Amino acid sequence: MTLRSAILLSAAVIGLSLANLPDAKADLCFRYGSGGGTQVAKGAKLPEPGTCQPLALYEVEPGGRAGAANGMICRDGPGSGGLTIIFHYTYDACTGGGSYFESATCRLELSHVGPGTLPTVGSSCRGTFGHAPSTPNPVPLKNFADSTLKLDDCGGVDTTVPGGAADSALVSSGFRIKKRNLSGPVERVGRFS
Repeated sequence: MTLRSAILLSAAVIGLSLANLPDAKADLCFRYGSGGGTQVAKGAKLPEPGTCQPLALYEVEPGGRAGAANGMICRDGPGSGGLTIIFHYTYDACTGGGSYFESATCRLELSHVGPGTLPTVGSSCRGTFGHAPSTPNPVPLKNFADSTLKLDDCGGVDTTVPGGAADSALVSSGFRIKKRNLSGPVERVGRFS
């Protein structure tokens, strides 16, 4: 084997190795221009054209209520240009007075530069939200339409998963915390009692 053959073989092996590496995942951030916090999908990336993927999201400050969401993100097929994202989510707040719930389906337009790159250049969302001033109370639901949702790669956003004590979220939500008497029965107070 000549030196030239050895170099070409090495280059081919390295090239095949790199081609088989899993895709690098980044973070995706969703934020309404009309208000609220930023929802972070840690380790997520845009799906390939014609595919979908599940998302787990958490909210970072400022402007939010330290909530979490689950959702699904899909991208239109290559025959359609791969420029439309369909995003559905269901969100529940964790802090703040009372309770807050929101669910929506959105269509987002990817940039035509690239093509199909972030940030998005347009959106249309329709959904339902509910808020009750204290817990437990009925949560009246209302419909909404919003065209301010942006999706980007989280540049400039601290995507650290927020910490904090669980009891601070419960107290701020209107739950009462009872200390457990380890020698007696458990007294439950709140929604799950």
